Amino acid sequence: PGMEYLRSTNTVSTIGLWGRSMGAATALLYAPTDPSIAGMVCDSGFSDLHVLMQEIVKSHKKWIPKFAINIAVKFLRRSIKKKVKFDINELKPIKGCPASFVPCLFAHASGDDFILPHHSELLMDAYGGDKNLITFEGDHNSTRPECFFTSVSIHFYNTLIVPTLGDQKVDPSVVSGAGSRVAACPHSSPAPGVASP
Repeated sequence: PGMEYLRSTNTVSTIGLWGRSMGAATALLYAPTDPSIAGMVCDSGFSDLHVLMQEIVKSHKKWIPKFAINIAVKFLRRSIKKKVKFDINELKPIKGCPASFVPCLFAHASGDDFILPHHSELLMDAYGGDKNLITFEGDHNSTRPECFFTSVSIHFYNTLIVPTLGDQKVDPSVVSGAGSRVAACPHSSPAPGVASP
């Protein structure tokens, strides 16, 4: 309904999605259903909720037997399914990635200990469309560095085809030749096969 509303206003030409954490998962779940989305940024998304829940439990200092985790997850799943008619085992954004062709910029903080960085790597590897992954220092909730916002600006400039960003014109030398690929932040290594400008 949200996209239909935006389009019905006749004030929107192109739409980009930018999600962080669960918002990134939501964007990834939506993208295969609407190829008219022009571009997407997925910051700290997870690939599979069940895997994420197991990782979170394992990260705690106290050892919990796997069977106990499975019982707790089954109880939680049944409760959520009964109350909101939603199966948490279906929350696997990675499943739709091969069918997604919206240009996507994946991003993840290297010190994220809530949603581990390998989730973004898995999502990017499975993704069918044009994609790039940037990493930067920080954790799940840390302030994103300037290079992240520069990369997002370049990505949306290229995918939304916006001639200006607010009242400022975009410096063409920043985006020249960048396509929908952008460099990793200076202290991080670019994704394999992606050269820094």
